This record gives sequence, structure tokens and C-alpha cells, in this order.
Amino acid sequence: MATIFPPRTTSPSRYHRTPSPTFLPQPQPQLYNQKPFKLAPPPKKKLRMSSSAPAERAPSKRQQAAREVVDILHEISTLLNTHLDRNALSLCVSLVENGVNPEALATVIKELRRESEGLRDAPEAMDVDG
Repeated sequence: MATIFPPRTTSPSRYHRTPSPTFLPQPQPQLYNQKPFKLAPPPKKKLRMSSSAPAERAPSKRQQAAREVVDILHEISTLLNTHLDRNALSLCVSLVENGVNPEALATVIKELRRESEGLRDAPEAMDVDG
């Protein structure tokens, strides 16, 4: 009984694959011949000249509107004796704009005030002698 095998040839066949070029060893770069890299210079700032003094910058319309809103809210909070300054008011407004429940925020502020007053009234409770 004779077995039939494909004839042997010197050319590569589908059974004998040559390695792809990515698997062949690549020559290593010579580090001592390389030039050191240089950092790029920082980008130049574009100066905008306005008709007013350069030190004065006119706030944008959005900033001006936001400042007016905070001023109005500060007047309302002063009338209601909330004792919130402008920074606290702007923080509360941004929290509410980001989805915090206003009633929950008011509750947290009240509880924090109660706790801080309790700590101010009893400073000796904080002293711990080891």
C-alpha cells in the first residue's frame, strides 16, 4: 500500500509558513549616538488690548449676571437672617443647580449650625487629657 503525500518542494507551502517580519529580532537603537531631545518653547500668549487700562478687565455678561443674582440672594438671605455669606450662597446655588434637594440642603445647614453652636458652648468637652 502506497501512501500519497504532497511532493516536497523548496518553496514555502501552506504547511510551512515563514515567520512574519514582526517576529524577527529587530536591531536595537544605539543610545549613545542619539541626540538629547529639546523641550519645545512655551507658547506665546496672545495679548488683547482694549480701550480701557490693561489692568482692568471687563467681566463677561455671564459673570455680571451671576454676580447680580448672588447679590440679590444675599439681600434676601440678610432679610431672612440666614447668616449665609456670599460664598456660602453661591455654593448652595451651585449644589441646587447640580441636583441637590434644596430642602435636604437646608436641613443639613441647620444641623451643622446646631452642632457648631453645641461645640462652641462646651469647649471643655473637647479637651481630652491622655
